[in-house]
Amino acid sequence: MLRLRRATLSDAATLASLRRFVHEPHVAAEPRVYAALDVEGGLAAMRERLGGAGVVGIVAEHDGTAAGYVLAQEVRRAATPLTEARSYLLVDELAVAPSARRLGVGRALMAEAEGVAKALGLARIELDVRAWNDGAARFYAALGYAPFATRLARDLGR
Repeated sequence: MLRLRRATLSDAATLASLRRFVHEPHVAAEPRVYAALDVEGGLAAMRERLGGAGVVGIVAEHDGTAAGYVLAQEVRRAATPLTEARSYLLVDELAVAPSARRLGVGRALMAEAEGVAKALGLARIELDVRAWNDGAARFYAALGYAPFATRLARDLGR
């Protein structure tokens, strides 16, 4: 049975532990960008994230065990001379334990994030997917997410 609930500061250690399932592939793919996880530092960072203003964390429990989470940030940007005002929910992290994959955990977490966005009066969700992460891109595409910008980089060998 799948149960979703809001994350609290008392979930920080559990979420920090689940984070490795999304972070380790990033470290392997881009070791110059992503640092290896430090247990103590990771726990402190998770506590800080969960306590941040406008941050929403949702925990998924499958058969009573934490199976995944999503962290999202409410973003409200004022209009500028070049842009209109924008408000959206930024999904910053989505992690699902390998043992819980293909059980609908990720889909349920994203559906809950969409519900949170609607409750906040936000009509849009944004998220980033690294170019090498085909699995994540396919997952989000299956949920109806589509690219809206492309960021390019060139390594200068330094």
